[in-house]
Amino acid sequence: YQAASANLTTFAGIAPSANVQTLLGSADYAAFRTNLSLVPGTDVQAVDAELTGLAALAYSEASYVRMTAAGTFDLRTYANVLSDIGAGDVTGVLDDTGGDVPALIQSATAFTINDETPSVSGHSVFITANAATPTTITDFDDPTAGQIIFVIINDVSTTIDFTSSGIEGRDADYTCTNGECLIFVYASQDSQWHYLGNWQQYDADLTAIAALTPAENKIMVGNSTPAWSLSAYTLAAPGTAGNIMYSDGTNWVTLAKDAGKFLKSGDSAVSWDTPAGSGDVTGVGDCASGDCLDGSSDGGTYISLYDGDSNYTKIMAGNSSADLTFTFPTAYAAGNNYLVHASTAGVLGYTDPATFQGADADLGVIAGLSPAEGKIIIADSDPKWALSAFKVPA
Repeated sequence: YQAASANLTTFAGIAPSANVQTLLGSADYAAFRTNLSLVPGTDVQAVDAELTGLAALAYSEASYVRMTAAGTFDLRTYANVLSDIGAGDVTGVLDDTGGDVPALIQSATAFTINDETPSVSGHSVFITANAATPTTITDFDDPTAGQIIFVIINDVSTTIDFTSSGIEGRDADYTCTNGECLIFVYASQDSQWHYLGNWQQYDADLTAIAALTPAENKIMVGNSTPAWSLSAYTLAAPGTAGNIMYSDGTNWVTLAKDAGKFLKSGDSAVSWDTPAGSGDVTGVGDCASGDCLDGSSDGGTYISLYDGDSNYTKIMAGNSSADLTFTFPTAYAAGNNYLVHASTAGVLGYTDPATFQGADADLGVIAGLSPAEGKIIIADSDPKWALSAFKVPA
């Protein structure tokens, strides 16, 4: 018999389950772990120094995890992360398969005042500071192959040299506008900065202009809104030198020059014309003899209108006490024998002769009679009109 044993008595009282029997039948520790589903790396996480380091972090606020050394981590807030990025260089940004591109957040680095070859080492965003003295930038020093820089213009004194420097992309030097942003990329193959373009500072008027569709010979004008719009009229090309531009009531049109002729206006257009008559006006001025068109206060000025046969009609001003202006009629009289009359303002006009009584001897006699109380006009024995010798009672 087996010697009595309390342990054996305990074991004898246990009815082992199938799982217990499986565990007790395990050939080694590996089989034991397999039967318990505790295989590290398969069923459970194996011990890892990095995980131990992460497990040691204590939450305080929304943060990012930063690895500072093997198995060592700390928490960084959003502000901490921005500071960390700014303290170093971003050497590359790659597009992943999902299409997400990380954002580059960087403060603008100011160029040295009046530096014509400012350094762009270690940064991408720069801002000028040439307010005091006009400065022409001829190159950007300390470039990196493929480097893209954004240059914000913060003054009105910066010019980019595109014609004789290490910067190319325009056919003439460019005077920058305050507020715009220029973009350049550096190519190590030709050791040149290449101009990619610029951003114009936002302006509502420029936005309106950008929305306009060009139309031949139309110009941009300010309307009553006020806003920019295309003109309702067209503006013809000027053509050769000496041409005249005039309005036809709808558009501006060009009249080609015609040497030796004078411009003649019309109701709806202008044209070139050869003046009628002959002779030259050689001078108009203040003449002592008065034979000119514009005299002086010494008087005696007149105009002689020659009839072509050595005779003339002379118009001469009297020695008036004040300046006089006569305005001639704008048309001919309506008939013959009209009378010319003048207003107190010197405006001349015509009077129909029917307005006046024609000459008559009897009317002349009557006009010479003086009215007398109770007397009437009666024909006497001459016969002629005279006052009666008698009176006619009331």
